[in-house]
Amino acid sequence: MRLLPILALASLPLGLATAAKAQTPPDAPPALTALLDYHGTACSIQGGTLTTPPQAISTANLNGDGQTDYILDSSKLVCSTRPAMFCAADTGCEISLFVGTGQHTLIVKDWSLRDAGPVQHLVATIDGDLLNSPVDITSHMVWDDVAAGLKLVPAEN
Repeated sequence: MRLLPILALASLPLGLATAAKAQTPPDAPPALTALLDYHGTACSIQGGTLTTPPQAISTANLNGDGQTDYILDSSKLVCSTRPAMFCAADTGCEISLFVGTGQHTLIVKDWSLRDAGPVQHLVATIDGDLLNSPVDITSHMVWDDVAAGLKLVPAEN
C-alpha cells in the first residue's frame, strides 16, 4: 500500500521536466535549450507553464566572428503563476549570453546592443549594490574568446 505513493513521488520530476520543454530557435546552442528547460521546470514547480515569446531570445555578434550569438532575456519569459519569477524587485533581471560554446549570465536593470564595426557591444546597466557602488553603472562589453567571457570596452569603440 505504501509503495504506490512512493512511486508517484518518484515520477514527479520526470513529469515536470517533460512539461518544461521550451520554444527555441532551431540552431540554438544546447546550453540555451537546457537553460530554458531549467526555467520551465522551475515554473512548473510553482504550478505554472512557461511561455518563451520571440522577444525573449535575441541574436548578436558579440565577438566579431560573424557567427550568431544568442541572448536570453529572462525578464521576457512568462511563468503563468509567477510573472516576475526571473527578476529581483529592485536589482534587475537575468540575461544569459551564449557565444560559441561559452556562456555568461548577468543580472541587469537594462540592456541593449550597439553596433561598433564588426562587433556589437552589450550595453548593460547593473545595480550599484551588486558592484559595491552607490550608483548604478552602465558598461559597454564585448565577448573575449581567449578569456571565454565578457570584457569591458570604451563606449566610443
